[in-house]
Order: sequence, then structure tokens, then C-alpha cells
Amino acid sequence: MTEVASTTAGTLPRSSARGGKGAIADTTAPSSSEHDQACCREAGRAAAKARYQAETVRAATYRARRSCMSRIAEMLSQGMREASQVFRLNLLRRQALSTRETTAHTCALPRDSRKKETNGDRFTRRADEEIGATSFASPRGEAPAHTTPPKRRKALWRRVRRILLIGALLIVLLAGTGLLYQSIASAQDASSYPPPGKLIDVGGYRLHLYCTGAVRPGSPTVILEEGLGSTSLVWSKVQPGVASFTHVCSYDRAGYGWSDMGPLPRTNRRMITELHTLLTRAGVPGPYVLVGHSSGGLIMRLYASTYPQQVAGLVLVDSSHEDQDRYPELRPTGTNLLPLCQALAPFGILRLLGYLNGDVAEDPPTLQLVDKAHLYQTRYCQTVSDEAAAWDESLAQVRAARHPLGHLPLVVLTRGVNGNSFQGNAGKQVPLSWLTLQKDLVSLSTNSTQIIATRSGHSIQLDQPDLVIAAIKQVLTGKV
Repeated sequence: MTEVASTTAGTLPRSSARGGKGAIADTTAPSSSEHDQACCREAGRAAAKARYQAETVRAATYRARRSCMSRIAEMLSQGMREASQVFRLNLLRRQALSTRETTAHTCALPRDSRKKETNGDRFTRRADEEIGATSFASPRGEAPAHTTPPKRRKALWRRVRRILLIGALLIVLLAGTGLLYQSIASAQDASSYPPPGKLIDVGGYRLHLYCTGAVRPGSPTVILEEGLGSTSLVWSKVQPGVASFTHVCSYDRAGYGWSDMGPLPRTNRRMITELHTLLTRAGVPGPYVLVGHSSGGLIMRLYASTYPQQVAGLVLVDSSHEDQDRYPELRPTGTNLLPLCQALAPFGILRLLGYLNGDVAEDPPTLQLVDKAHLYQTRYCQTVSDEAAAWDESLAQVRAARHPLGHLPLVVLTRGVNGNSFQGNAGKQVPLSWLTLQKDLVSLSTNSTQIIATRSGHSIQLDQPDLVIAAIKQVLTGKV
């Protein structure tokens, strides 16, 4: 169009090209119809030229695209041929090696076997020759550049190392995230649930002691001891009732509840030493009525044997017995999961999955969150594992220190159904071996009695707390 405009303008006088009003027409200029025809011819030639250029570009693009697709198809076909050849050669080599091993194990070679060629040798040589002689044509006709088996092995090893490195980095990242999650959650639990009692130093580490009720002259102080894996919260239904008529204290053994971790081994002997130090440094006056549940009963019996002058009575709440491991049905269960618990707890996995939520179902609703916070502490599984590891030694210590308690007031509470709680276990018979051992505990004192908690499982203090409170009050009177 530019060419047309310039040509047309060139045929006009200067005054007409500028559009002047007084311009005089040139008698030599072509007529108006000839001028229009010339413009149309020029426009047609320009349009035809543009169409030709567009068709040329379109054809070149189509040829380039077709050439590219053909090249890609050729490369894919070549890659498939190379992969097929490599697979065939690898298969041939494996067959050769297998044949060689079979020949070596089944045939006795003659002395001059080094000069003879076995079937395995022929297979191997053939594979090596084909690998060395095989070349793969380059798409551009370049020199063959096949990959030898060592290079393929190196490439495969680099790929495996890369995968292992990425996996290791992911594991480290997840572990770090879990540690951070557990640390933040534990710190939040500590600030949300402060200890209700006092933290007393017993030699470089602190134990939590919670005492309620008024100190009454001439009335002993009641000391509550929980079993394996429990905290002082298991006495939440008993302690308020006892506090109404005497001074009562519960505490957390080292590693449980609000108490710090303690030294190893976690034997009963170490635990009664810690308890004695705790009561002395806290200024809790004696004498004491000792109340022990489950394995806590063994601890209280050992305390009574070691410090008999400080003990005014004993209440055993479905207490363990030093000879119970002689009966397979009475051996502790679930200890095989402790290593897994120890491994997962630091990374917050137990907390995230709610693995221990069922252990707080029997607690009062107001204390379930607090108890759950204690169970998901990192040190909880470690503490249970440490006490379980020293179980045999603890039983031996109680067995060695056993002696008659004389006329010491003793009440033995025994569960009426088999199971940790009454709910869901009603009608289940308690093993006869357990009842026999409970009878043996009653025989420790000449001033003793046994009470069967007919509507309780192992945790009598949670199923029938009134029975425990009544037993404590009975021992305080000195007559059972």
C-alpha cells in the first residue's frame, strides 16, 4: 500500500498533492478512471505478493514441523532398539554366568582344562564379543557411541545413591519436624497444667508431692503409692475423701507426672529410698499409713520392712506379689511394645496418633486432659521401660526382705472381676492363682482382713473408691 500511495502521489502536481485550494489541473495528468485502475492493479499485486509470502512461511513451518516429528520418531525408535539390544546382551551374559557356575559345580575339570573352553566360557566370550562389536547408529550418522556395562553400572549406582540421599533427607526432615512438634506440645502442656503440689529436691532431681487435709495430732499421715505406669492422678477419687478426716499425701515417682527423671536402676529399693528422702525433706510428719496399688503394694511392703518404726498400718489395693511370675497367666503383658513406644515418643508420633488415649478413659473428665499430657511426655515410655527392666530385681528385693508384720493393721483389697476395670469385664473370673497370692498377703499380719471388690477390676481406686477410703479409715482405728 505504501508503494501504491507513493506512485499515485508522484503523478500529481505539487499543489494538488498538498491539497491547495487554488491548484490548477495539469492537462498532461491521466484521467480519473485510469488513475483508479492503476491503484487497483497495484493493490492486487501487493495482496498477491503478501499471500505468496504467507503461503511460503506456512509451507516452511509445515516442513519444519514434519521434519521435527520425524526426527523425534526416529530417536524414539533408535532408543527402543538400543534398550532391546542392551536387554538381550544382559540376558545373554546372565545365561553365560549361570552356565559357567553350573559347569563348575557339576563337572570335574581335567588338568588341561585351562586350554579347553567350556560352554560357559563360550557364552561369556560371545557376549563380550557382541558387546564390544555392537554399535548403535546415531540419528545424525555420527560415530557410534554405545555405553559399556561398567558405565551403565556407574550410572545405576549414581541413581540409587541419589534416591537414597533424597530418602535420607526426607527422613531427617520428618524427624526434625516431629521433634519440634513434641517439644512445643510438651512445653504447652507444662504451662497449661502446673503441678498442684510441691517439687522437692531429693538429690539432684525433684519429685512432686501433693498433700491435702489437716494434720491431726495423734493421727497418722496417709501415703498413696500408684502402680507401674501410673501417676498420682489415679488417686483423684480417693484423696479428697481421705483428706476429710486426716492428712494424706500422693506423689509421682521419678519420671512420672510432674517429677523429674531419676537415676538407674529403677528398683523398689531405690524407690523407697527416694520416698523416705522426699517425706523427710518435705517435713511430712509420721507415722504413716501406707497405701499401695498393684506394683505400688510391693514398694509399700518393702518400705514397711525397711522403716518399720515409721509405719502405723498398711492397705494393699489389688497388690502385686513377689511370686506372681511363677504363674504364666500373671506375668506382665504389653512390655514387648515398650521399645516401640520409646522410639516413637520423642518424635510426637504417639501424641499425633492418640495411641494412649484409652488409658485415661477411667479418669474423671476434669483430669483426663492432665493425665493425657503426662502420658505423652517423652520421658513416660522411658520410665515405664526402666521400671520394667528392673522388675525381676525388685521382686527379689521384696522376697529377700519378707518377714511377718506382727500385729500391724493390714487390709487387703482384691478385685472381683478379671480386667483392669469393671466396665466391659463383668462376669470374667479372677484367676485362682491370683486369689491364692492375695490370701498369702493377708497372712503377713495377725491383724488383717481381706475385702473382695465385687464390682471392680484391677483399678479398685477408680471403680470403687469408697472401698479404699473405708479401708484406710479402718486401718487408722488400729482394728481391722
